[in-house]
Amino acid sequence: MAAGRPSEYDAQRIGAAISGYLNLCERKSYLPTVEGLAVHLEVGRSTIYRWRDEHSDFRDILEQILALQASMLIQNGLKGEFNSTITKLMLSKHKGEDGQPYMDKQDISSGGQPITPMTDGDRAALTELRDLLKQRAA
Repeated sequence: MAAGRPSEYDAQRIGAAISGYLNLCERKSYLPTVEGLAVHLEVGRSTIYRWRDEHSDFRDILEQILALQASMLIQNGLKGEFNSTITKLMLSKHKGEDGQPYMDKQDISSGGQPITPMTDGDRAALTELRDLLKQRAA
């Protein structure tokens, strides 16, 4: 058994405090964060992460908070309501549907596929598309 003071984790008390934190975020239009949760619960971030590792119910709640954060970042970032640089930075800590972190990078490799030159048919299709766009713009 680990030495030190006993854990302050009490599922009911923590659940009520988290609910209060989320209500505060909603009232003040705050983005929920692990740091904000730690401040609200009056514990350190390391305690939040320890509770995540030790308590499956807390892990699920924390995952929901982080999913809400990512959703708010994406939606408000797309609407231009959040600073794009901060949004990009914060989203880099989240993972997308494929489990990979959101990143600001381009994969310019061909994925092992040979890169073939543009065919005459490709050029014709591009010219047709360009002409169509010019007509719509006029």
